[in-house]
Amino acid sequence: MMDRNLGANEGYDYVPTKELDRSRASGLHYQWGRKDPFPGNFSKNAKGDVPIISGEITDNLLNVYGPDGYTFIPRKTQKGKNNIEGSAKLSDILYFGETTWCSEALTYLWDTDRNLKTFYDPSPSGWQVPDKSIFTNYLKNGTTTGLANLNATTNDKTQIDSDGGVLIKYDKSDGSRVTYYRLNGYPRFTDQYDGIGLIGSIWSRNNVTTRNGYSYIFVVDIRNDAYGISQYQQQDAHQIRCIQEME
Repeated sequence: MMDRNLGANEGYDYVPTKELDRSRASGLHYQWGRKDPFPGNFSKNAKGDVPIISGEITDNLLNVYGPDGYTFIPRKTQKGKNNIEGSAKLSDILYFGETTWCSEALTYLWDTDRNLKTFYDPSPSGWQVPDKSIFTNYLKNGTTTGLANLNATTNDKTQIDSDGGVLIKYDKSDGSRVTYYRLNGYPRFTDQYDGIGLIGSIWSRNNVTTRNGYSYIFVVDIRNDAYGISQYQQQDAHQIRCIQEME
């Protein structure tokens, strides 16, 4: 598994002391099944929710600029759905307001029966979006949820809050192997980036077969006390921690 989220500047095996350094572990966001990324946060002081004002530079978020280095490119959102081809042509638009962003079936976009990397997988060469079974390594007891079952160097909620993240033990055969799992938050609404320093969430490649428009994630959410493998709407833009290709 990568030592950082896809698009992050840094990966750590310790807790960074400075908030700005923690932001360097944030990375980019992806709506489930889409190949194109969306910017995250980058802050030395933000905690919680950050309002997004359309067309304006937003403090504490990763703002995007043109090739000249100073022309601001605003975040774009749109209520409703698009099809696969249309969303690829308009790759900088986040689609909100529905359970899923797409008007077509999404099963094959990241999910395959043989666990093979798909055309729409945004991972670099040699890497792929992980199967949800990988996330069981982050838990002491299989898929059991709850803070006490988090396979981490601390299960103290106050400490995780202070650290802006948690050191996850990702190798059950060697408890000394850890990775800093930043609580990045994510763009949850058209006008709000949600949960900086409170919520960390990474996608798996798997659909929820019994629940249309949902896929599996691994989440550490100290605000809502949600820990482990969960189901989130595919319209949400979470992050990715790639694994090496299986075949």
